[in-house]
Amino acid sequence: MLILAGLTAGAIAAIIASLVSLPLNSPLDSVFNSATVAVAAIGVGLLAGVLWLWLSTRILWYGTILAALFLAVLVATLAGETALDRLSSFSIPLAAIIIGVSAILTPMLASMLLKTEVFTEHPSLLCSR
Repeated sequence: MLILAGLTAGAIAAIIASLVSLPLNSPLDSVFNSATVAVAAIGVGLLAGVLWLWLSTRILWYGTILAALFLAVLVATLAGETALDRLSSFSIPLAAIIIGVSAILTPMLASMLLKTEVFTEHPSLLCSR
């Protein structure tokens, strides 16, 4: 269930990031396009779901690992700026959106999915006071 929450968060991030990527100037249209942005977002969502599955009791580690992922993307895009013009102006805002949305929505969706799962398995809990 927790990985499903991450995938759902990644899918939501994919929609937002794909829409944001449309007006941005891609450094290489055949590689950096809406499809690759969506695939990357779903991958980050999957990573967030797995991290939340392992680290849901250690929220600080969960946030630290995802922040380190953003810093790694930041360093890689700034280093790649020498090879591709406009790489950082295209990748950094999208990475912030994708990682931020996935990091925030995964715990929220996991909480909602777990509550729904408990109530469907034990409907008597809905009527108890």
